[in-house]
Amino acid sequence: SSSPLGLQEILRKQERWSDIPIVLLASGGVTALSWTTQFVSKLGADANISILERPVRLPTILSVVRTAKRARNRQREVQRLLLRERDSASKLRTARDELEQRVKERTSELLHTNLDLTREIKERERAERDLRNLSAKVLTIQDEERRRIARDLHDGVGQTLTAALMAVSQATSCPEPLPTGCQAGLRDVEDLLQQAIQEVRTVSHLLHPPL
Repeated sequence: SSSPLGLQEILRKQERWSDIPIVLLASGGVTALSWTTQFVSKLGADANISILERPVRLPTILSVVRTAKRARNRQREVQRLLLRERDSASKLRTARDELEQRVKERTSELLHTNLDLTREIKERERAERDLRNLSAKVLTIQDEERRRIARDLHDGVGQTLTAALMAVSQATSCPEPLPTGCQAGLRDVEDLLQQAIQEVRTVSHLLHPPL
């Protein structure tokens, strides 16, 4: 475009890496110089302009064009580097997002596992507590049962045997003489009753010894 405003609009739309080189062939003379100055001033800082005033030799033009082309090629290299950097940054963001997602998922799994373990520990503690309470109740019941049996032996069987022993003792000490066989039999019964009373006391003591 020969319009400075149109060209300026194109230059302003360049990407940051781009700086299009412009080679301007200007005619000699005051009028041509005035036009060139106005054209360049309208473009302002947006343009990378090299001005060649006619007449200009062909080697000079070729040299300027080569320099502009090399500059443009370097800009293209910068563009490729920027694109690779942008692609690497995008891949890095993707990898970071995936890592963060995996971390969140793993954290959630660990949280649920921790909750399960906490519930299991509480259930085990409750079961152990119930077992201890049950064991204590069983021991209490056993102690009460032994106490009852010991009391029954002492108060029931023991007293009955004691009463029988007293009756036998009275019979053997009766003033009326007893047949020789009966008296010997009563003494045997008396000995057996004393032995039974001692065994009852021993069993009662073993079942519930005094504190």
